[in-house]
Amino acid sequence: MKFLKNLLGISKLENQISKNQSQIKNLKSQIKTQTTKSKTQSSKNSSQIKTQKTSLQKFKTLFIKTNQIEIYKTKALKILTTPKSTAQVAKSLNIGRSYTSRILNQLEKQGKIIEYSKKNKTILYKKL
Repeated sequence: MKFLKNLLGISKLENQISKNQSQIKNLKSQIKTQTTKSKTQSSKNSSQIKTQKTSLQKFKTLFIKTNQIEIYKTKALKILTTPKSTAQVAKSLNIGRSYTSRILNQLEKQGKIIEYSKKNKTILYKKL
């Protein structure tokens, strides 16, 4: 199992996820500390804290999206043992075709998959 995780890079992703989650926890605790201080400070400081919360929320959203893309990439690589179209991969991953297309294009740029064949407008992808 460890061999497969290492082969697919899942263990690296899991390590990265745990590091990022600890960073989020640290940021949350900092925000809590700042929030309690802001109750005693002026409204000017209060607006700064709101800005920091907004930027933390944006960071969390970006972090979650990045991790989701990496997870979908690993799942797509598992699915592409046989040639499949974008629509077939999207259906297997239970996500939209355009989002799947973006993921497959990233994998193709990374050299992990290739365009196996083209039939009319349908492109079949296969894992290398």
